[in-house]
Order: sequence, then structure tokens, then C-alpha cells
Amino acid sequence: WACSRMSTETIARQRIYRLTFGLATSLAFANALNWPASFITPIVIVVILTLPLPAPPLRLAVGLFLAICLSLLIGLAFVMPLKQFPVFGLLAIFILLFVTFYGAARGVLSALIVMLAIIGLGVVPAIGANSTTAAVTLVQGTVLALAFVPPFLWIAHAVFPDPPAPAKRNETETVVGPTEKKEVPSSVDIARFAMRPVLVVLPVFLFMLSASDGAKYVVVFIKAATLAAQSGTEVTASQAKEMTWSTVIGGVIALVIWELTKIWPSLFWYVLLHVIVVLLIGPRIFSDAGLAPKASMWSYALVTTLIINSPAVFGDGFSGDPSGVRTWERIGMFLFVSVYASVAVYLFDRLSERRRNKAQAES
Repeated sequence: WACSRMSTETIARQRIYRLTFGLATSLAFANALNWPASFITPIVIVVILTLPLPAPPLRLAVGLFLAICLSLLIGLAFVMPLKQFPVFGLLAIFILLFVTFYGAARGVLSALIVMLAIIGLGVVPAIGANSTTAAVTLVQGTVLALAFVPPFLWIAHAVFPDPPAPAKRNETETVVGPTEKKEVPSSVDIARFAMRPVLVVLPVFLFMLSASDGAKYVVVFIKAATLAAQSGTEVTASQAKEMTWSTVIGGVIALVIWELTKIWPSLFWYVLLHVIVVLLIGPRIFSDAGLAPKASMWSYALVTTLIINSPAVFGDGFSGDPSGVRTWERIGMFLFVSVYASVAVYLFDRLSERRRNKAQAES
């Protein structure tokens, strides 16, 4: 038992070191080159390394990269129709989003494919509606940023590989119990779940199209869509609560890092501060051979920190108070989307439940 316990602690420790190493190297590399949207590289690295996953094989990495490119190109293809035929463009985008969420509700599409569809069908056309050049630049920078993700993952896994998993005791013993029959949702329920995120993100998408600086609200659109796509009211409430707390935690960490970086404006100091943060947060993400109970909240807090600071730091360098103002603005947007999506989902579910009960009573 002691050996098994020691082995699981070693696995957690290796994953914390791997996360720290992957973030530090990718953050330094992306900031040093600083191409458009280069900050996406360390953000994606953190999202993947905060999960207990093995290094992605070459075939999977290439397949996902091609899927990302296809999603972004589809988004670019909708830029001109959205400008010339707004009604047709909006209908086509939301029909495709509905089909995507419907496939996710049926378990046909993964969460990653859903996220790609949200970015490709929502973010790129919204930015391109104001500036086609900005949309093309975003697509080019995103493709380049994501192309560097697999190499950094492979290097991090090679430097800090997972130790052999401990052998399970009594592997031959199996416990046979009564099997629970899962209730299969009807096509109407699946369609309702798919329509929910579409209706929730509709006001946000229209606001992004009408705003002159719609790119600022990209995070609001993505988070509203992902939160609304959760499969139940209780899960959504729990997700919203964790998202709110992680936004507060990530915002405080981002402010501390920014203020300390202004004291010594250098890339080395900026990366070192993130290393310290990851070493402190890591034990709250990884525990034994799996994840800690509040792992999603702390991992999202780390991602929030990067999202708040990285665009300002990568764009303006390590000087200037305007980035501090944008920090508070991003924190406010993150908190707003948590409250907005939660309230919108609650109202949608309550109205749907009332209609369903009324239909059953009439029948």
C-alpha cells in the first residue's frame, strides 16, 4: 500500500512539473516571437496539460490540426455572405451551430469538435464582419499558434513522463451488481438541448456584429456557448459557480502578476511568476493518479490568468497602465458571462419544463 501510495504521488508530481515546464517553455517561445495570436499557444498547452492525458500521437495531432484549419476556413467563408446577405448568413451559421450541438447532445461529436465549431462559425465571422483583414490575420495567427502545440506537448511529456502506474490489487476479482438501465432521451429533448446554446449565444453574437470592437467580446461568446451546452440544469449551475470563482481567482492572480511584472518588466520575470503560480496551483489540480476534486476550477483559473494578461502583454510589452485597465475589463466580462449564461439557461429550462408539463396534462 505504501509503495502504491508513493507511486501515485509521483504521478501527480510529474504532471505538475510537466505542466510547469510546458507553460514556461511555450510562454517564453510565443512571447519572444510574438506573431499575431501567439498567446494562443501557451493557453492551449495549459488546457491540455491540466488533463491526465498521454502525449498525443502524430496521427491524432495532424487530424485535429486539419479539423481546426477546416473550421477556421469555414468561418472565413461566411464573412462575405454575412456582409452581403445578413439574414441568410445568420440563418446558415445558427443552423450549423444547432446541428453541431445536436450531434454533441447525441454523443456523436466530442467537446473539442464543438469548441472548434464555436470558434469557426462564431468568432471568425463576427470579427470578419468589422474587418476582413482582421479575420484573416486571426486565422493565420491561430493556425501558426496551434501548429506549435504538439511539439511542446511531446517535449514536455519526454522530459517529464508518467511513471509506471501501480499494479491494482485483486485484479482478478470482479464485482457483479445490478446494471442500471440508462434512460435514453427522446429526439425532442435532444433538439431542446441543442437549441438552448443557440438561443443563449444569439444576443451575444448579434452584439459582437454590431460593436465596432467586437473582437473584445470573443471570450464572452465562447464561454456563453460552452456553458449553455451543458446537459442539465444542476450541472450548469455547478459549472457556473466554479466558473465564477475561477474567474475571481484567475483575475486576482493576473493582477498580481501584472503589477509585479511592471516592477521588473522582463520576459524572464514574467515567465518565472507563472512558474511559481503553477507550482502553487498544481497540487489543487492533480491528486494521486487522477484529478483533485476542484481540479476544473483551478485549471480554469490558470487559463483565465493567461487569457486576461497574455493579449495585453504580447501586444504592448511589459509597460503601460492601459493593460491594467483591460485586465479589470476582462474580469468583468468573465463574471458577466457566468451570470448571463446561468440565468438564460435557467429561464430556458423552466419554460421548456412548463411547456412539457402542459402538453402532458393536455394529453
